Amino acid sequence: MKNLLKIITVMTALGMLTACYSSRLNQFNDFASAGKSYSSAMVALTKEVGNLAIDADSVVLLEIRDTDTDIDTRIKNYKNHTKSLQDFLTELQRIRQHTLLLNKYFIALSALATTDLNTGIGAEASSLAAQMQALHPAIENASIGDAPIKDFIGGVVPMVVAAYKQKVLSTELKKNATVLERELELQSAALEALVDDYKSDVDILMARREISEVVDPYLAETSSIPEGWENARRAVLNASTGTEMAASAVQAAKELKKTFIALVAGKSGQQDFDVLFADINAILDLIESTKTERED
Repeated sequence: MKNLLKIITVMTALGMLTACYSSRLNQFNDFASAGKSYSSAMVALTKEVGNLAIDADSVVLLEIRDTDTDIDTRIKNYKNHTKSLQDFLTELQRIRQHTLLLNKYFIALSALATTDLNTGIGAEASSLAAQMQALHPAIENASIGDAPIKDFIGGVVPMVVAAYKQKVLSTELKKNATVLERELELQSAALEALVDDYKSDVDILMARREISEVVDPYLAETSSIPEGWENARRAVLNASTGTEMAASAVQAAKELKKTFIALVAGKSGQQDFDVLFADINAILDLIESTKTERED
């Protein structure tokens, strides 16, 4: 009877360990889903930041046009501003490319967590990590608006890799977990710079809109207020609340890195993913808020 109880106890313990291990592996799939959501949000944000930069620069360009009566000076200013914008949009494209590679890498890790067969996925994951590394210097040395991305990059966090039965997964994590820590830090720095530039451009656009669509019509010596005045005023006033959403959006990349570190170490939990998805949603809320303000 005692031997039977021992066997039952051992089997129960093994079952719990197996369930725990399976849960850890399933989290790679959860993380891949989070990575996909983050990637989509980040790509959308870079496009919105690009549009805001163009609109804000157009405001500045029109203002200096009024002071430049010389045609040659106007041509020079237009060319310089356009070249700067084109360079900026190129930097945004690099960030999008890096983000999409990151998404593919997480999908590859998820696949490695479900098989121990050498199907070439390990080589694909390593190739994706190498491609991110190749993009890294150009992004790190770029500036988003007036903000150099390198100024937002933090120190290296030591990576601890848990033991996994899947040899290809373990090999990949031991080889590139430290690399991914740096690429995720780069994403965090880029996102922080993007949000800083977002806030700056929104301030320019809303200041111009407040004068032209709110203050001037209100002070004009006419008996009527233009249609849409209330909407314009609401958009201007609500724009100030966007800074709170921006702060939450910045946390998305930081939380992505934090969750990856915990995942690799075998210490991630559901609460990590809940916080991560909430921060990713903050990016989407920020984009939607900006679009609504611009369309009002």
